[in-house]
Amino acid sequence: MVEDRKILWQDLREIHMKQQGAYLALGDYNAILDPEDRKGGNPVREMEIVNFNEFLLDTSMTKMRSSGRSFTWTNIHVSSKIDRALVNGE
Repeated sequence: MVEDRKILWQDLREIHMKQQGAYLALGDYNAILDPEDRKGGNPVREMEIVNFNEFLLDTSMTKMRSSGRSFTWTNIHVSSKIDRALVNGE
């Protein structure tokens, strides 16, 4: 799964390079940014978060602050924050 998402990060980098002005990238990234973004299940490993964080650094995108529920997905045993709104510096 981590390897499959590398394609997503590369595709998003290419879109980022073509964009001009302010933009928002909103959706279910099926990935977490921080260990605190998952409760329950297996401990978060560095390899699960490194590519998403590198994408944000490479593109200077930042996550928008959210309100409401802390987690956006659950299967009752595990809860994760995988849905994000990302914005560029414009």
